[in-house]
Amino acid sequence: MTRGYPEIESQHCYDERHVQKQLNDLAVGETAHFDRAEVDHDTAGFLRAIGLTRHSEVRLCKAGEPCIIQVRSTRIGLSRPVASRIFVVPIASAQPGR
Repeated sequence: MTRGYPEIESQHCYDERHVQKQLNDLAVGETAHFDRAEVDHDTAGFLRAIGLTRHSEVRLCKAGEPCIIQVRSTRIGLSRPVASRIFVVPIASAQPGR
């Protein structure tokens, strides 16, 4: 069963004024804030363990399979199916007044 990231319960961290993207749709080098993940319980626990939590900053280092992201000072490889279920808000879109 797929459900929202347990601590967020599919609630968006940002409102509709912010452009939301799937993680794997970011451009290489683009930075975004985590919004939500629609993954199973075990995957949600893994994402929290690597530091992907509400409003955390993530940078796409490599697109494709695996999708390599940087969370804080750690680079992590994610499968394409997992990356496509993680939703982020690009930093430029998250700035006030934009």
